[in-house]
Amino acid sequence: MPGMDALDRILEQKYPQHYIQHMTSVDFFWLVKKIGEDDALPILKLASPEQWQYLLDMELWRKDRIDPEQIAIWLERFHRSDPGGFVRWFGSHGQALAYMFLYKNIQVEIKNLDEDEEFPEDFITHDGTYYIRILNKEHEEMIGNILQEMARDNHEQYQALISGLAGVLPAEAEEGMYRMRNVRLAEEGFLPTEDALSVYAYLKAETLLKDQPLEERFLADGEKTGALVPMTPLLHSQDNNFLAGVVSRLTDPILLDRVRLEFAGLCNQIISADGLIVSDFEDLIQTCRKAAGYISLGLERVTEENLPLSEQVLKQNPLLSIFRIGFGLALELKWEAERWIKEAWFHSVGLKPDFWGEEWGATLSGLLQRRPIFFSGNLEQENYREFEQSLDIKSCKDSLGHMIALDRVLESLTSKYPLAPTRMKDPLLTFHPLLFTFWARRQLKLNLGFAPLSIGQVRAFFKHIRGETEKPPYRIAKFKEVFIGDVMSVSPDRESGEEEQVRATLAFQWKQFEEEYAQVSEEGLDERFSRFILIESSGDETIH
Repeated sequence: MPGMDALDRILEQKYPQHYIQHMTSVDFFWLVKKIGEDDALPILKLASPEQWQYLLDMELWRKDRIDPEQIAIWLERFHRSDPGGFVRWFGSHGQALAYMFLYKNIQVEIKNLDEDEEFPEDFITHDGTYYIRILNKEHEEMIGNILQEMARDNHEQYQALISGLAGVLPAEAEEGMYRMRNVRLAEEGFLPTEDALSVYAYLKAETLLKDQPLEERFLADGEKTGALVPMTPLLHSQDNNFLAGVVSRLTDPILLDRVRLEFAGLCNQIISADGLIVSDFEDLIQTCRKAAGYISLGLERVTEENLPLSEQVLKQNPLLSIFRIGFGLALELKWEAERWIKEAWFHSVGLKPDFWGEEWGATLSGLLQRRPIFFSGNLEQENYREFEQSLDIKSCKDSLGHMIALDRVLESLTSKYPLAPTRMKDPLLTFHPLLFTFWARRQLKLNLGFAPLSIGQVRAFFKHIRGETEKPPYRIAKFKEVFIGDVMSVSPDRESGEEEQVRATLAFQWKQFEEEYAQVSEEGLDERFSRFILIESSGDETIH
């Protein structure tokens, strides 16, 4: 449901507080994010102290430092949602946070009962003994209201809290709060960053169990354990991936609960490893997609998309291991790209990934990231995303194979016909015009190399390969094998496997070249929009 619809449905329940407090803290946190923090005050009022604590554990910290501004923002939300419940929580469950917050935001002076002492007007008192000046003017009203309500609700607790501020050691208090936060969050999968990074450790597919049962993690009483299991993360992991198909087959409620619990823990570990600050609901959705995508990849790799076998693998192995196998497939591509670049011609002459064109260049750049990502091009809202299915891996592997093959071809060509230094420095240079300019010069019986052609030469070239075709779409398929043969004739001899790769790569480029000019007449050729052939900006050379 949309956030506000979900809020209305909850408030329509007969016992909404019972409903909210029987959610896991993870699900409650997701619900607050979905509704929106400032719109979620009605369910904040219904939440348990443990759910409040989980929210604060997630929202107040920036790595190992607490964010003072976030403390004020969340305390104000809690106070607005339930003033009476908040001040009781502030003096009990939230006492450590109260000391930290008040120590930094108020000044306390004690009146000497034996003297008729006067304090400045900006000091307030609720008992005639402790006089308080609020230092944080931005949240002055909120802090004043909290202190007033605490003094009215439980005066002894109020005095104990105020008097205890003198003994606060901020650094020590923050360190203690951070330690306790890590203990609480570790139970939900949020590990310290250095430990959480193990989620990205490479794991071979052969290590998965296929015939040994995994230790049971729940009692047989599903009603008792079900309340402990987060539902939301797996629910938002998308329904169009391989994992969703496997999960839809699960009929054992205990196994399904185990998968939900492990999936939520895995998402939390990813958040920790990535150092992600969860600012909105979409951040959580993206993390779920990432977890589900790599689990799907791992299952597809191990079972070759066999659903019954995937169900068995899911039963016998933790999701973390399956995720690591899936991520390992992306790592293998990254390592292959890095090994190639060390000896690649284009890299040795100072060219960047952009040399391989928009799609291949972006694919290579994505693979070379610290954690490889998939370039999806203009097919999706964002150009880059995580790998999600085996087709993504295959697409990148094919693109990388094409680049490696063409790099060897171009290394051979440029060793025989050197490329002008000024051309090498052109930031817009790609491999396309090198290949097809060389071939065009060969077809026109000009000096071989990469020197630009005049517009007249280019028109003559297209007239030559189009033959008698007078109107679009222009047919040039008969020159496909000529192009491949001409380019390969100046390339070194290769083993049969490499030769097949080169032929396939050149055929792929021919298809793009054919499509590019299928509707362009010779009169419509323009050097400003020539992606495949280098054209001089002026002049018209005579063909000999």
